[in-house]
Amino acid sequence: MIDINNLQDIMPNEAIFIDYYKYIYLTIFFFLFFIVLIFLIKRFNKKEKIVFTKEQIAVKNLKNIDFNTPNQKQLLYDFTLFAKECQNEETKEKLDEILKEIEPFKYQKDEIILDENIKKRLKEYVDELVF
Repeated sequence: MIDINNLQDIMPNEAIFIDYYKYIYLTIFFFLFFIVLIFLIKRFNKKEKIVFTKEQIAVKNLKNIDFNTPNQKQLLYDFTLFAKECQNEETKEKLDEILKEIEPFKYQKDEIILDENIKKRLKEYVDELVF
């Protein structure tokens, strides 16, 4: 049999103190490092938004008008709306002439068919616009 009186403790009954502060500081450091890294990546990858003015949008819409559309009345309404948005001192007189010329067509009850001469003037006006 084993004699219990001769047994010795391998370790004395003492509290073992483990220093966790190194691990806590290391975790906080890596956490902050990744936050700063993500912030910098987002900041430098951000693309600048291009802001268009009303005039630029109107010119773009005028250039996208289909002059061969079957709905000629809608063509005239769209042209009038967008052309008034982007008129300036240089094009004001020409636009006024064109608008006076197309005014009677806009208020007819029946479907209208525009003359090729009018379409040509509308296209020339749109081609002259530069923004």
